[in-house]
Amino acid sequence: MSKLSCLAGIVAALLSGGSAIAEQTGPASVPAQDSQKLRRGANSFAESQARALLESKGYANVSLLVNNQDGIWRGTATRDNKPVSVSVDYQGHVAER
Repeated sequence: MSKLSCLAGIVAALLSGGSAIAEQTGPASVPAQDSQKLRRGANSFAESQARALLESKGYANVSLLVNNQDGIWRGTATRDNKPVSVSVDYQGHVAER
């Protein structure tokens, strides 16, 4: 399987809830600035996959993403030519601040 088709499958799984990609480790949530709650958990996808997910949701100029102790990828990007802080949890939920 090519890297591109593998990545496409992972992004599709993340967009559909990501339950096949990562296991949930608890009910704790991290408040997000938008209506989506980010969830702590063991993140099983790579930075490039988190970046592809953000880009598929309309973000551009995605910075280096850092996976924090809660399993949440954090970085910056632009949307509608405005800089924003972005976060992606282990289930593929995206939050913007």
